[in-house]
Amino acid sequence: MFAQIFGREAELRTISAFLDGVPRSPGALVLAGSAGAGKTTLLRAGTALARDRGFTVLRTTPAQSDLRLAFAGLADLLGAYLDTVIDELPAPQARALRQALMLQEVPAHPPEPRVIAAALRTVLVLLARSAPVLLVIDDVQWLDPPTEAAASFAIRRLDTEAVGLLCAMRPTGGGENLPLELDRGRLATELLPVGGMSIGALHRLLRARLDTSFSHPTLRRIEAESGGNPFIALEIGRTLARSGITSVGSSALPVPRTLISMVGERLGELPPEVHEALHLVAVMPAAPLEHYLAAGLSDAQLDVAVVAGVLDTDGRRLQFSHPLLASAVTASIPPGRLRTLHGIAARHVQRPEERARHRALAATGSSSLVAAELEEAAEAAVARGAPATAAELYNLAASLTPLDQPADAGQRVLRAASQLGAAGETRAATAALEKLIASTPPGPQRAAALSQLASLRQDQDGAAATSLLEQALAEAGNDPAHTAGIHLTLAENWTKRGDEARSLAESRHALADAERAGDPVLLARSMAFFVRATVTSGGGFDQPLLERALELERVVGGGIFLRGTGSPSWMAGWCHLAEGRLDEAESEMRRVLAWCHAEGVENWRADVLLRLSVIAACRGDSHLAAELAAEGLEIAEQVDLPQLVSALLYACGDAALQLGQVAAVRDFARRGIDAAREAGELPYLLRNEALLGSLDLALGDYRNAAARLRPLAARWREMGVRLLNSRSIEPEAVEAIIALGELDEAGQLLAEMERDVRNPMSAGLAAHSRAKLAAARLPPVTWEQIINGSGPVTLK
Repeated sequence: MFAQIFGREAELRTISAFLDGVPRSPGALVLAGSAGAGKTTLLRAGTALARDRGFTVLRTTPAQSDLRLAFAGLADLLGAYLDTVIDELPAPQARALRQALMLQEVPAHPPEPRVIAAALRTVLVLLARSAPVLLVIDDVQWLDPPTEAAASFAIRRLDTEAVGLLCAMRPTGGGENLPLELDRGRLATELLPVGGMSIGALHRLLRARLDTSFSHPTLRRIEAESGGNPFIALEIGRTLARSGITSVGSSALPVPRTLISMVGERLGELPPEVHEALHLVAVMPAAPLEHYLAAGLSDAQLDVAVVAGVLDTDGRRLQFSHPLLASAVTASIPPGRLRTLHGIAARHVQRPEERARHRALAATGSSSLVAAELEEAAEAAVARGAPATAAELYNLAASLTPLDQPADAGQRVLRAASQLGAAGETRAATAALEKLIASTPPGPQRAAALSQLASLRQDQDGAAATSLLEQALAEAGNDPAHTAGIHLTLAENWTKRGDEARSLAESRHALADAERAGDPVLLARSMAFFVRATVTSGGGFDQPLLERALELERVVGGGIFLRGTGSPSWMAGWCHLAEGRLDEAESEMRRVLAWCHAEGVENWRADVLLRLSVIAACRGDSHLAAELAAEGLEIAEQVDLPQLVSALLYACGDAALQLGQVAAVRDFARRGIDAAREAGELPYLLRNEALLGSLDLALGDYRNAAARLRPLAARWREMGVRLLNSRSIEPEAVEAIIALGELDEAGQLLAEMERDVRNPMSAGLAAHSRAKLAAARLPPVTWEQIINGSGPVTLK
């Protein structure tokens, strides 16, 4: 099998051992080496080995041009296997996958990228039930961003499935960073450097490929010049062989000093008509053969390039045999000719986004028509769940929008920034919005940019986000849908910053504007948030209003709400939990958890696991509470949400406290404090700090417990929270103060607590604290007094 692979015995053994382990547990093997080092050859050998062992192989070989083609890699990977499993996927995942791969009409509401990623993971799990699965990705650095995001999500969440990843990459910046965020995954990952070949291996390679043997001194010179890189060594050997030189002695090698000029010399030997073919392949790479023929190329032109080893073909598509050849050809095309070629490509490619991009690159200046076509292609990319691709197309559309249409250009920049944010490119989105805000006069468009920028910043700087939102509100005009969204974001922001009174006021404004706007999703969100804000601030539970929101959710579909501030069902679960109705709370949260699984929405899945952990803790099942919180924490850390991380660290610490794990409580609390500070999250900053006070109380260190809990209880009430439940700080503060004998102060804090009694749970907590205070106020009694009946307490 490996007769034509020279000097790579150790690498082949590593690949073989890796494949042996995949059926037992998932893993990844990353081949890292420079261009031409032989990684592709090793991947082909690994693919053949895997197929011989009964693996299902999913393979893609992206080129640099694929970076701009949304889901090109995903289409390659799933290829022949999609039809065998698509009907077994949950309906939302199957629908999203079909939409991403353009196998189904795009919907009114585009699929979340995480739904597509979850669908890929489900496909891997399903395929692995019948045979081990190997994903093979050559030049992983050229994966298109939507495929990269989906593959990263799916692979990092492999647990026990018999799925392996074999990929090749070029190291960048001198480092060895793993691709696809594998360093954050659960599966074992090995990095295999693919370095230079030995002189003996180079000798066998050159003899086999060029039918020429070189003297040992010449081989040493070739090895030194090429660094053992087989591609470069072959190019040097080919140059020598053309000149009939097999030994150079001590003289300089008669080859160009740079590889690019060497490649240029090789290309220069080809006939002019073949260069025409190469130019079109460089502009329209990896297209089906019929596209090149339809564009005017001949079979003879293409055959010469393939025989010369410049192009490769699998019988259906053409591509350069090495990226350096593609780069050399592209660099040789004059600008005017390049525009003409893009115009030709635009007439023959199939994907709308490719066609629009080629038309843009063929344009000689701004064009309303081309800009509109690019915008249409961007909207198609959004509908397929490819935000990074959509952002690039929107930006290209903005750059080609005529100067006398600034509003159109600004709207395209806004949409590009929104898609950059959705793709996780926060810095690029922020830079685009700041530039737009600086160049746009006050008004609705700038208000939209301000509110987008606020959404990006609220996890880092709540005060700055609030200021931006208030400025946006002042410039938004009279569009109730726009102002309702700003008010709702402000309400969330004030809750995070610890001002429940202002949160309630903003949620009231949001609800009023949403009623006027008539958007059912916005209205349901505003209703649900207003109910929650009212409960938190000490008002009653508006069950009829929440029922209206739940009815709208049933009509629209619950999964849609997971793309924003949460669903009415989640709010219902939260309210039931706050009221102490644990069965109802769990029922609602389980419903939302099912949606999260089906839709692949990881941020809300982590949040729901937090609530289920709290429910388990309220029931006294500390082990289950710890398991749920740990699962949620892993998700929150993977999707990089510091606010949610702080909340789940608190839940982990609370469960550890119930289990008597002292060191773990301290560790979780301190990490939670750091995460809350990073996110600007005041409620969970206080809760995590209070966790240390709860630990002091449990250990009998009443002085330190009171020192921690007393000021925290005051700050909690200053936030405007008037919700007394199992996670409130005041009951334990009262207990610590009682233990110090400061009964009057404890009585004052207890009286404040009792004003917040709204339901049986809060009544029980207050009664428990009142009983402790009453017991502490009894005079000391001896057993003798009790037995004799002479004390204040007698035995009956």
